[in-house]
Amino acid sequence: MTKRAGKQNIEAFLPPAMIMHKTICVVAGLILPVLLIPVVRIFGFSEVFEEVAKVLVILFAILPIPGLRQKIVWTCVFALSFGVSESIFYLSEIIQSGDLGIFVLRLFTTMPMHIVTALIIFLFAQRGRKCLIIGVLIAIAIHLFYNFEILTLV
Repeated sequence: MTKRAGKQNIEAFLPPAMIMHKTICVVAGLILPVLLIPVVRIFGFSEVFEEVAKVLVILFAILPIPGLRQKIVWTCVFALSFGVSESIFYLSEIIQSGDLGIFVLRLFTTMPMHIVTALIIFLFAQRGRKCLIIGVLIAIAIHLFYNFEILTLV
């Protein structure tokens, strides 16, 4: 049996809790933008609400996953699904504007931004609560920069 085959056998017997945590990462990434759109429309501050939502997923779904590499992978999966979902839900507004180029730009810039901010939150969360707050503030600052500098170009 090769080393790789042995690793696949171990993954086949993941405890149900680990399967649940990984499923939550994907589902949360797809659903959170939908849940946050009305909140952001009422209160504004999309950067704050989105980054705090990421904190909750990272704390309760990603940190319990064993292994640093797996945590990083699932943080990226979560953030990627978040970015794709958010772009799709803004698609109706983009179609009304008549410029699908905005969708393409948004799709290819939003996903990396969400991955970067989620990784920052994750890495700071690994170090404890005080560091987590710093990580969230950095992620919000990056998100603010993205919203005001990148999205105002279109």
